[in-house]
Formats: sequence, C-alpha cells, structure tokens
Amino acid sequence: MGRSHLDVVNEAVNDDGSLRNSIWLRGIGPDYLDLAFRWAHEANPQARLFYNDYGGEGLGPKSDAIYALLKSLLQRGRAHQWSGSANAHQPR
Repeated sequence: MGRSHLDVVNEAVNDDGSLRNSIWLRGIGPDYLDLAFRWAHEANPQARLFYNDYGGEGLGPKSDAIYALLKSLLQRGRAHQWSGSANAHQPR
C-alpha cells in the first residue's frame, strides 16, 4: 500500500502575512500549527504531511510568511512535506 497524504493545515496565512483569524487561532493560539502537525504525525507516522494555501505564488508578505512558517515547522520536525494548492512550496 502506498504512503498516505494528509492535508493538515489549510489557508492559515492572510495576504498581509499575518495568521488568519480562525477558531483554532482564537482557541489555542499560534501553537495550533505545531499541534496540528504533531497530532497528524502521531495519528499516522507514515503519512506525508501537507500545508495548503493560495495566493502565495509571487513575492510578497504572504509568500514570505508561508515560507517562514513552513521552514520553522520543518526545522522543529513538525512537517516533513508541504505544498500549496495554487503555489507549490516544497523542500528539496
């Protein structure tokens, strides 16, 4: 059987680079991003974990924030893979 893929967090970043005001941000705070990836990995350690967003394909505050967020998650071992639906942010 092939490796599964999990879309863990979707559209967490606003166009200005700030975190989107969501139930998760209001209830848990910005740590929800780490927690979501940690819990997804615990639920399925073999799955490839993804972040999805839109509007980050050019240079600007949103793409910079997405890049910084995902780089930080990778450095802390939270995400192993990531990508965007309209833009592809994939580590090499």
